[in-house]
Amino acid sequence: MHTTNIIRAELIDSDICSGADVTARSQTPVLSLCRELLAAGFKPDRALLVFRGSTLALRVRSIGEAARLEIDGHGTGFRPCHKRGRASPVRKSCPDQVQVDRRLAEQRAAP
Repeated sequence: MHTTNIIRAELIDSDICSGADVTARSQTPVLSLCRELLAAGFKPDRALLVFRGSTLALRVRSIGEAARLEIDGHGTGFRPCHKRGRASPVRKSCPDQVQVDRRLAEQRAAP
């Protein structure tokens, strides 16, 4: 892993993750940050090192891979993020992706 491909992020509390001038707040802040970084134009093969203070808390091999994940229903692992339209209309299958999609649509509509 080359250091130029690594993004450094900071985990703040349990719901905020910030790195590369991008901040995400959600129940899964690291996964949300990966989605936000992709939306900001970062390449999906970039690695992410997440620190809590000076301690390395999590190493993400690829922000592109992580952006496609969500916590499984049991809270013990990950599963692919469900696309909208596949899940029950009552349940949000990947709430962070909905926010990213909405933000991208607003940016495209802006003059």
